[in-house]
Amino acid sequence: MWQRFTQSARESILGAQILAGQSKSANVGPVHLFLAVLQSVEPDSNLAALLLRASLSLEEAKLYAHSALEPDADFKPHDEPRLNRGAKRVIELSADEARRAGDSYIGTEHLLLACLRPQRDETLLRAIAPLGWDLHALRAYRRELKAGAAPRPTGHPLQMLTGDAQKAVDAAYSSMRATFCGRISSTHLLLGLLSNNNRAVELLGEIGVSSDELKSQTRASLRSDGVLATPDKRFDKSAKRAFDRAKLEAQSRGYRFIGADHILLGLLPRRATVRERLTWGNDVQDDVARVLASVDEAKLRAVMDSVDFRHDENQSLSPLLLFIIFISQMLSTCLTFFMARLTNSEVWLPLIFVNVLAVNKLVIKHMNPNQIEKSLYTIVAGFTIGIIISSFF
Repeated sequence: MWQRFTQSARESILGAQILAGQSKSANVGPVHLFLAVLQSVEPDSNLAALLLRASLSLEEAKLYAHSALEPDADFKPHDEPRLNRGAKRVIELSADEARRAGDSYIGTEHLLLACLRPQRDETLLRAIAPLGWDLHALRAYRRELKAGAAPRPTGHPLQMLTGDAQKAVDAAYSSMRATFCGRISSTHLLLGLLSNNNRAVELLGEIGVSSDELKSQTRASLRSDGVLATPDKRFDKSAKRAFDRAKLEAQSRGYRFIGADHILLGLLPRRATVRERLTWGNDVQDDVARVLASVDEAKLRAVMDSVDFRHDENQSLSPLLLFIIFISQMLSTCLTFFMARLTNSEVWLPLIFVNVLAVNKLVIKHMNPNQIEKSLYTIVAGFTIGIIISSFF
């Protein structure tokens, strides 16, 4: 059965063991598996789509699940935590969830559903009960997504973060606690971005900005806000405005999720728009603007555009889509040919030419050059076969 698990599912199980060791637990339980699965959410994965479709908050779920972790008295640091009976049962139930869904693989979405099924050890279910996560509703959403319904990632930007962006927010929270602050500011966000190896750090390196030097400048600008800290993550106006800008940056580039690079763009100094002034007011203190004043925004965006273009070029058309394009062009050519012959045989060439233009415009819309080249070959092949078939009648 282990061969059926996806790479992310395997990493989640191994991550649960690491999490158990960090929480000083002698055994790996359902709570550790649940937290490890939530920490493994990657953009455009089936699990991310499921959580977005159900409008579930990862931050709340992690907070409630963490409250159920308790250190064991017999914990030994040098011993590797082993799966207890509850965790083994979750793994068995994940295979059953995959069977229910008709999937040949076992992914993180199946592990999540298995964690929510009733068990003898109800520690996890009691901990997340206030969240109202419903197993049957999640199964229904999973069937909808599998049937082709696209998720609509609308809502708070914190529910649209990629794995790297989430790590940056977690690091920003740690920086906030270390500076005796009660709210995460834009300065904490920048320090969180620079604390991990992510796309934002790579982009800064490509334009000649030293992340280490920038990190030292950011730390020097940190100051306490005099607000009492709480276990949950709270943000000041500068951080909230940065997240809103990052969301707009991601959407303008065609991404459904907010990455570390989008947060970096959201932190760059710029003049506040009318909508931002009405939302956040004119008294937003943004200390990070002075730190990032030396960053060339135009050069940074140019590098991002080139990376996005290379990423799009690597996305190829599926054989099924090419087959559909071929059949559509062939049938439309035959139909146009027959209709033209029934009406006026002298205008069949212009009609077929108009048909080819219409199909081309429909197919190549939103495609990159590499995809356009492949689709045009398919269209020409379908057009040629359509003409050959029509000539026999």
